[in-house]
Amino acid sequence: MALWQRIDTIRSHMTPTRQKHDGPPFGRAQKALTIIGAGFVAAALVCNPRVLAALFSSDGALEQSSITKIWTLQIVCFVLGSLAFGLRKSAPRFLAVRAAPALIGFLRRHPRIGALGFGCILTVGTVSIGEIVLGEVNERRLEKQAIKGGNFLHIASPDPVFGYRPNPSAHHRLHLRKGANVIYDVEFDIDDKFRRVVNATQQDRAGPPVLFFGCSFMFGHGLEDEETLPAIVGRLAPEIMPYNYAFSGYGPQQLLAHLQSPGIVDDVQDGEPEGGDPIAIYGYIDDHVDRVIGSLRVYKTWGGDFAHYRISGDGELERIGTFRDSRPIRSSLYSLLGRSEIATFTNSDFPLRISDCDIELTCKIIEEARDTFERRFGSDQFYVMIYPGAHLITHGESPLTGRVIERLRNSGVKVLDYTELLDPLDDGYRIKGDDHPTGLQNEAIAVQLIKDLGIGGQEVKN
Repeated sequence: MALWQRIDTIRSHMTPTRQKHDGPPFGRAQKALTIIGAGFVAAALVCNPRVLAALFSSDGALEQSSITKIWTLQIVCFVLGSLAFGLRKSAPRFLAVRAAPALIGFLRRHPRIGALGFGCILTVGTVSIGEIVLGEVNERRLEKQAIKGGNFLHIASPDPVFGYRPNPSAHHRLHLRKGANVIYDVEFDIDDKFRRVVNATQQDRAGPPVLFFGCSFMFGHGLEDEETLPAIVGRLAPEIMPYNYAFSGYGPQQLLAHLQSPGIVDDVQDGEPEGGDPIAIYGYIDDHVDRVIGSLRVYKTWGGDFAHYRISGDGELERIGTFRDSRPIRSSLYSLLGRSEIATFTNSDFPLRISDCDIELTCKIIEEARDTFERRFGSDQFYVMIYPGAHLITHGESPLTGRVIERLRNSGVKVLDYTELLDPLDDGYRIKGDDHPTGLQNEAIAVQLIKDLGIGGQEVKN
């Protein structure tokens, strides 16, 4: 029998007497609400931090965040249980006499709306359950990994132009532990110009200054001072003066910001442009495209305040603010997804693919940096160095690196393609448990770089 026919049958048998109202089908509905209410109340009693800690925690203790979630769930269950008990008398009569016939009539006239509503309810319920379950899974996974340290942002401060900058004129320490294993534990200094100190002095260096830009790869994340690429180049080519302007998480926006900084020319040349034309080296990996477009992963972790650029209608590059303030709707969505346990578990990132427009914007920023360097330093020695295995960083085997190289070369940018110089996945070329380059990889790159630039001694060239 159809549901609306059953409702008509119920209404035809209803009388003003209380006995009829309390009999079938109201009795069944009241029993159902009683059972539901009892279930919620029982769940509220079971959802107790002490009970759950005894059942699921190996040490009998819970994190404060877990305790907060448990108390919230306990309150919700108690309220729903109380509501079910309170409505078990009046709700069945109201639903059968008024609400149910009206709702059924509406759904008969608009079946698609009914299907949509059912789908929404099912989706919300599924997502809610997924968030709760995967939240516990994610927390247990983090506890199992036992990762401590490694966050470079604690040695940096917000900056309106760069997004953030390393704290200047300071001695810093970075360490990373996974369980009982120490992945790295290093100390270094940042000078008053926000540069990592490379332990080289201008004395007896008659060659050109070499400015290194890039991200954690160029900065030397997880490495001692003497293991960074700028330091090794300075050691193998003792005539040049290296400057390390790189920092973890940086991309093309910070490259351009550095070269547009008012005092960078004087900081490098000290007012005396001697020793040959200055050289700029920008270390590129495919993940820099994500930083240019402010992907979900970049936005939610470290790059929300990065500069947001776009190409105007007349083909000019223009800055329109930061990702956080220039696109409020997407930023709100990314903030929501950033807190999603489902997105965290699946390691989701948006956009799902890098478009030609994204590559065009990335290369446009690098071109603008090249032009700025040539104009301010009077030198055409600006190079983009492609790291070995640059395509393996976040984009797997995608052809992103090749597309970027082709686009840059077509616009006249000098590219040093080291993608096949070595296999960064080989032991010894990456920090075990972290995947940043080791000093050994940097030394191999430095030797090739010095040869290509012609700035080393005869022993390096041979």
